[in-house]
Amino acid sequence: MSDVRLDPTVADLLLRYARLVVARGYVHNSLGNIAIRVPHPDQLKLGASKAPRPQTLGTAPAKPWRSSIPRQVP
Repeated sequence: MSDVRLDPTVADLLLRYARLVVARGYVHNSLGNIAIRVPHPDQLKLGASKAPRPQTLGTAPAKPWRSSIPRQVP
């Protein structure tokens, strides 16, 4: 097994975000993990990549919320 070194600046950032999450009351076992992205030291710095926006096919436009509220006429 290879050795894994924890960068102190990344650890501080992880603890900072964890404290922010706890302060907002978002502590629950179904929330998942906090991921922090850092460049790998052995890789070239090629910049950030961005995934394309997902396309929705065959969806109807949403109705305005006011038209979905039933009106009571006296």
